[in-house]
Amino acid sequence: MPTKNKLTISSLIKARKSVRGFLSKKVPSKKIKKIFELAQHAPSNCNIQPWFTFVCTGKSKKNLTGKFLSAHKKNIRPNPDYKYPSNFKFDLTYLSRQVGSAKALYDGMKIKRNDKKKKRRSFLDEL
Repeated sequence: MPTKNKLTISSLIKARKSVRGFLSKKVPSKKIKKIFELAQHAPSNCNIQPWFTFVCTGKSKKNLTGKFLSAHKKNIRPNPDYKYPSNFKFDLTYLSRQVGSAKALYDGMKIKRNDKKKKRRSFLDEL
């Protein structure tokens, strides 16, 4: 992240990253509250702000985790609050980027393109 005296839009954009790996450490409630306060300023597609946020811990978290894992193992498809239009398709430029990204991801995990079972398991970190 850029230092305070060098905050520019380009430094902020270059510092942005996505993280999909998680630690099992507890996050303090104050930190979670601050994250949500900051998230209120995040842009969304057409400014529709389509998200709802729920936080749970303890028995509630364990129960919810069990339900998600069970649904995943039973191949129950997600039912998001916001659905992309049914005719949504990437044009060829973006489609090739998406395919390239997926190929790099699965190649890195040594999962063959047509190995759907391993791909599903990879969502759960079971490899």
